[in-house]
Amino acid sequence: MKKHLDYLDDFIKSETEQNLYSFKINNISFWRIIRFKYRIQYLKGANFSNSTKSTTIYPLFISALKSLFQLTILLLKREKNENIFFSFPRLVNFNDSYIDKFTEPVIKFADINSTIFKRHFGGKNYKERKDINKINIDFIFIFSFVLSFFYAPFIFLKHKKAILIFTKNINNILPANKYFIIHSISNHLIQKYIYTFIFRKLKVKNIIVVNREVYLNQIISAKSCKIKVFELQHGITRTPTPNYTGPYDDKIDPDFFLVFGSFWINDKFGVPINKIINIGWAYKNYIDTYINKNNIISEDSILVVSSPEITNEIISCLVNFSKSDFSFKFKLRLHPQESLSFKQSKLITKLNNIELDDNTLDSSISIMKHKYIIGVNSSVLFESLSYGKIVGVINTSELPSLSVKEDSGIRF
Repeated sequence: MKKHLDYLDDFIKSETEQNLYSFKINNISFWRIIRFKYRIQYLKGANFSNSTKSTTIYPLFISALKSLFQLTILLLKREKNENIFFSFPRLVNFNDSYIDKFTEPVIKFADINSTIFKRHFGGKNYKERKDINKINIDFIFIFSFVLSFFYAPFIFLKHKKAILIFTKNINNILPANKYFIIHSISNHLIQKYIYTFIFRKLKVKNIIVVNREVYLNQIISAKSCKIKVFELQHGITRTPTPNYTGPYDDKIDPDFFLVFGSFWINDKFGVPINKIINIGWAYKNYIDTYINKNNIISEDSILVVSSPEITNEIISCLVNFSKSDFSFKFKLRLHPQESLSFKQSKLITKLNNIELDDNTLDSSISIMKHKYIIGVNSSVLFESLSYGKIVGVINTSELPSLSVKEDSGIRF
């Protein structure tokens, strides 16, 4: 049976065969703008789970009004904003408020004079800490999305032949929506005009993003203004992935990629190794002051960490584990973008020694409550190591383990 990596490898080969990267507007390869969406669509053939929040319109509309007000005030102040962080949309629940575990600790410990530009997650903006300067950019998101419908016909008329060839080439791999492609091009160009204006107005020198796929338009705008672009690592990457794997493009990809530790300096992030910089894991120091390390630790419970690409295999392993040793209980922690099917949920509920962990709470809270943590390819395993937990990699017929450096501290 083909695994998701086999599907991804097939798709990447097809991208090259169909010459998708050659389609350009304003010297930007447009396949990069929509690549992630189509890769995920293709990977669904391998039962790849990548659930996203559905957008709720009314909260997003209210957020856009607040955003317009904040952006207007920011631009009228005419103050320099040399460093802008584009934060990770999915926040973690921590001490009854929500934080971005990637940007906020870096800002605090590096003592950087900066502003955070934040966007919604599924139309929702969470209760956040108020001691960091944050600007809501939802207005730009909605304005450009709506205006794109009116701008799209002109884009199509100007680039009709190229768009039709591009769409046909994608259709040779999987079904492609011509109208989605035209709208995406239009949306990209409008956002580029807006962010280019904002960056120049604020005299920005550096932008720092979390997840380039979310902020490709902002990265391209910054590059056109000769602004340095940094990307913060936001997860574990030891194999090819739908968001990173592919040729490096200096007009689209970050100038530098900032990783959690020297262990992560590798060629899997879609940037040359000489552009990868180790800045450490600031979040650990950040939460040390908040978490009580004397929490009651479960000695008879194992935290099992899953991820979207291996949901089926994890469930299968977990069921086998639970039947072979009833002295332990298993806590299954799903990735925030992972969900169980009805069949999987029903299977788990039949077993008394398996239960779901609350993944709306920050992973560090779950880690602190367990002595043993196991999984395959998750940042939670490495967070657990930093707290001195006993960490294991699952190595079964369903999930044969990937190679791990001997000095990583992980057991098999």
